[in-house]
Amino acid sequence: MVGRIYNKLLEIQTSRKDYLLQLWKENNWDGDRDVWRVEFQFRREFLQSIGIVFIQDFLNQQHDLWHYATTQWLQLVIPNPQDSNSSRWPVHPAWEEISHAYSFEPAKTLIRVTKERVPDDQYLFVSGIGVFSSFMAREGITNIVEAFNRYYSQAKRYHLNYKEGDLETYLNEKAKEKSKRYNIPRQGLHDD
Repeated sequence: MVGRIYNKLLEIQTSRKDYLLQLWKENNWDGDRDVWRVEFQFRREFLQSIGIVFIQDFLNQQHDLWHYATTQWLQLVIPNPQDSNSSRWPVHPAWEEISHAYSFEPAKTLIRVTKERVPDDQYLFVSGIGVFSSFMAREGITNIVEAFNRYYSQAKRYHLNYKEGDLETYLNEKAKEKSKRYNIPRQGLHDD
């Protein structure tokens, strides 16, 4: 999503859309006060994540999208120096007006669907074990615990000698890349 807020009077100075001034006057603009535009751009990935695929879906849910954008995604609040938690600060009255631009019907709650593409157990514990079993065969090890310990020890030494870094850093970087590919949150991964 992208949100934009800008002064239309300033924009008109460069866009030369002077015809808007007359339209605004016909709709009770006093000719003096600033005119602000608030707009949101919803990208395809976001729209699909909330079940909007076709244009009719979008047209049917414009009100819900506006409500989500102006009450959950972005708000103008009045800071309260006595409260460090900004989520409790009151919404600015001007923003209340903006959020009610589609006030002709009650908004439905939009639920975002995650699109995780996590590898299944077959991949992790059958296909993924191939490298480990190859190590056991190469080293002539039959005890799994001993094999895990030796694999870990040799992997640490290899990365220090040949990759100019430690194994933990390498694994964390790989986990970050894969969490992005799998479309899952990276909580618990180190940000070194």
